[in-house]
Amino acid sequence: MLSTIRPLTRQNTHVHYQHYYLNNSILTAGTLIQQATRFNVYFPGREISYLFPNSKIRKNEDYAPSSINTGTTIDNKNGPVNNEIKFETKVSQNKDDKNITAKSGPNDLNKSITDVLRELAKQERAAGDIFRERAYYAAIKSIEAYPKKIESGKEARELKFIGPSIEMKIDEILKTGTCSHVTGYPDSAERQLFNELNKVPRIGRISALKYLSKGYKTLEEISNCSNLQPDQKYIIKHINELGETIPRWEMNLLLEYITEQLDNRYLIEACGSFRRGAKYSESLNIVISHPEFKEDTTESIDDFLEKFINDLKIQGFCTEYFPKGSSKYLMICRIPRTNKKAKPYLRRKIELRAVPYKNYWLTVLAKTGDEVFYKKLQRKSLENGFRLSETILAPIDPNSGMVGEPLIVNSENDIFKNLNIKYLAPESRAWKGS
Repeated sequence: MLSTIRPLTRQNTHVHYQHYYLNNSILTAGTLIQQATRFNVYFPGREISYLFPNSKIRKNEDYAPSSINTGTTIDNKNGPVNNEIKFETKVSQNKDDKNITAKSGPNDLNKSITDVLRELAKQERAAGDIFRERAYYAAIKSIEAYPKKIESGKEARELKFIGPSIEMKIDEILKTGTCSHVTGYPDSAERQLFNELNKVPRIGRISALKYLSKGYKTLEEISNCSNLQPDQKYIIKHINELGETIPRWEMNLLLEYITEQLDNRYLIEACGSFRRGAKYSESLNIVISHPEFKEDTTESIDDFLEKFINDLKIQGFCTEYFPKGSSKYLMICRIPRTNKKAKPYLRRKIELRAVPYKNYWLTVLAKTGDEVFYKKLQRKSLENGFRLSETILAPIDPNSGMVGEPLIVNSENDIFKNLNIKYLAPESRAWKGS
């Protein structure tokens, strides 16, 4: 019988592993992977093949952590030997038959409910609302683990991941056998408004739901709210353009136009999903620097950036811009048409950031992302005795924990070399969706 799962942390690492026991036997690495797959346990292994080049993981073991191979052996009779970590476990056994292994699959008591919720989850995915999709699947797992037949939405509400909205849907399912949302969306206008609000900077899912709960019906009504910032109001006003994703060919044109305005001493790089090879992006994230940009002269950087953006506005390329902090602007840009009779290009969002010269490649690495990859890289840096951020790469004293003198970085590859990590091309850093 599958025992209690006990999470353990291996010393000097930030990766947590879960270890399983079956019938009092410690699973070997190969069996562990099979059982983990069987019980839908995810091991973050993709990054291991890059950050741990000496890993012995085979192709059919992509989801196993490389450090699970400790170099020790298992004595099946006497338990762990040599330097193998000893794990405590409590195995519950059937008094009548100690060899019976419990089944951990979902029960079918509430299949009529979970089937409808699964259809709702699929519709949310088709509508592009991944948050509601995840909410439905979380509710489904919770219901499938419930050992009794659910008689009411109120009873289901006591379970984890069941909120008031799903509670009402469960009541409808129990009464009619289905849910009105499966065959048609009575709140289609609300859904459209919700999706449009999610395209506005700093208005996430929770904020969008708050606006809807207050009775707002249109973007025009919301644009008059006093708590919105100027850039948010502008984007709401032009949401039909600015809410559209930018194709890669057009991002190349935007980058080329900006690059042509700079002399060859400037460093310029388009980061974010564009640098990771995406075919479409919501905005273009550009980082620029210059040998004369010093950390202690940020005022001159701001002066340059403001003048540069104003020049772009005079040329008709930048239609509007908004300061977003030190040396950073959100620009609304549109590529000028040489043919005045041709249909104009759409307005596009460009985030332009100027940084001190010594921080350029550190910032490029951080802003290239993605978020999951960069956090893993920072953790690996700490394990190797370094502090890594978009402003510093420096060794950490193992005794005092003090950060030492920053290292000079002249390229992105320098960062990987100093960390003793194999270089990973930007196109291979899209880990969030994998």
